[in-house]
Amino acid sequence: MNEKSMKLITNCHLFLMIAMALFSLVAALVLLFARNIIPEASAVAIAQAGPVVNVYGIVLILNFLSLLCGFIYIQKGYSKQAANYYKAFIAFTVAANIASLIAGVMYQGFDLGTVTKIIKIALLLVLAFGKDLGEKKTWTIFGIAVVADLAYDLFFKLTQEGVLPAILLALTRLLCMGTIGLAIRGKYEDKKERGTK
Repeated sequence: MNEKSMKLITNCHLFLMIAMALFSLVAALVLLFARNIIPEASAVAIAQAGPVVNVYGIVLILNFLSLLCGFIYIQKGYSKQAANYYKAFIAFTVAANIASLIAGVMYQGFDLGTVTKIIKIALLLVLAFGKDLGEKKTWTIFGIAVVADLAYDLFFKLTQEGVLPAILLALTRLLCMGTIGLAIRGKYEDKKERGTK
């Protein structure tokens, strides 16, 4: 892929990150503080879900912070000096996934979807804090994490039932995974330019 194509993809991704970050923040504020403005049909579904909805609000806030850190990291050109934003981005993504895991267990108990979420969280922690993984191993870990994320959607009943917060969470999770992919590519491109492995 040439640089022009990659720049277009990155710019589109940045736009989606900003849009989803803002959407996550607004949705979180609505879920936590302004449920009276939600359409009646959605409000009934949310009321039936009980306290788990509060956890979704927390997940959305964590997603917002994650996307914000990822945006800053990409804007700073994936440089070594911006590495803390990369770690913060993945750390917030992990925190959001842990909160989502708690919500899923509260809503439907411990099942196969829970196992896939735990696998993804473990792999993200390795990506964030593993030392000297190397490019090939990093991409392998990332690929398995994406598969685990997609598998989770197959077992997550809220998404299958079409509840709006769950759909939003699935979209932000996938966008975060795409951002991690861009960050990995940028990280190793920057290393190559600096002549390091």
